[in-house]
Amino acid sequence: MSQYTYVFLKEKSKPLLKLAEDDEEDYYEKVYKSCGCLMFYLTTTPSRELHVLPWTISPRPLTMELLNEVIEFYNEEESRYQRLIKSFKEQMAFREAQIPNSNKEVYPLISDEIDNCLISINDVEDEIKRINYLRSRFEFVKDIIEDEDNSDYELVYLID
Repeated sequence: MSQYTYVFLKEKSKPLLKLAEDDEEDYYEKVYKSCGCLMFYLTTTPSRELHVLPWTISPRPLTMELLNEVIEFYNEEESRYQRLIKSFKEQMAFREAQIPNSNKEVYPLISDEIDNCLISINDVEDEIKRINYLRSRFEFVKDIIEDEDNSDYELVYLID
């Protein structure tokens, strides 16, 4: 089953409608429209990974506290991946140090391990780019809300 997380910018003065599981389709549309302007959404995998947002059937305010938790979640993910890259680089350095003492039977094995580390580093770097992209979306909406000129607005999220 797909799971999407939607983030909206809504005027505080407009009421936010609630949703029940047995609501009809037209009411769902009204609830969706009450959320305001869609800023962005996360598709299934990023939405499921983002476990710091409490699931709810109805739209909920995305508070500054929740925004900070989301951004911290992405910071921790990036830090974890940076440590993984460091580990792969240490493995490579260890294998590279073995090359001068290796014979022709062992050299291809060492070379394959180094190649695998390089592939893994590239994969992890791609994941870091993805995390940075997702974090930047939340930092963007946080900047909007922190701007005093936008004090009449709030963020709302919906997990569908």
